[in-house]
Amino acid sequence: MEAEAAAEAAHCANMGLPVPGGGEIEERLCEKVVERLLSDECQREGFVLIGFPRNANQLQVPAYHSIYIYKYIYIYIYNIYNI
Repeated sequence: MEAEAAAEAAHCANMGLPVPGGGEIEERLCEKVVERLLSDECQREGFVLIGFPRNANQLQVPAYHSIYIYKYIYIYIYNIYNI
């Protein structure tokens, strides 16, 4: 099941789609994000998260692993086609 969850998470990420919330797929995604944030490169150079977190559960994951994010930039893109 873990391989299936990883494959589905990768598919969603490659297509720019949100990973379904809850369950093994979201857990696997969060594990990968934490693994990357704890890497030497991210600790040395910093990082930009795009599309993560997408829900309240994902928002808590970095802090649970003692990864504290101090600066946020929120960008809202207005959809001009739905006027």
